[in-house]
Amino acid sequence: MSIFLHLLTNSMSSKKFYQLLALTSILTIVLLVSLPYVFPPLQSYLDLGWISLFLFMAITVMMFLMGQSALKSTNKMQFSNVGLGFILLKMMLSIMIIVLYKKIAHPVSNAFIAPFFIVYFIFTIFETYLMLRMARK
Repeated sequence: MSIFLHLLTNSMSSKKFYQLLALTSILTIVLLVSLPYVFPPLQSYLDLGWISLFLFMAITVMMFLMGQSALKSTNKMQFSNVGLGFILLKMMLSIMIIVLYKKIAHPVSNAFIAPFFIVYFIFTIFETYLMLRMARK
């Protein structure tokens, strides 16, 4: 836990970002693996959780890299534009994934969305923290 707190309190370097991303991903994996033990009906919908995990990991890495580049830009609004652009991208991709999953997998209940939203909320918190730390530079 002290390693996590140390990472949270210092400035955001690439190394620290990838360490925090790894910790966030491990936390999410633990939650996804334990989800069927807590809520057995969600077992059949974990595939959506895994797809979401890899998608949001990729989006977060792209957001970090583009955010770092935007911070070096002479355009002071570039960083805000990157942040807003990724929020829009994430929302659109989320809707697309949910609709496609519903059309392809034909889930029998709307509980299929629970693993997706668990991953979505964890990564939204992480991305918000990330962008706030980067903006403080």
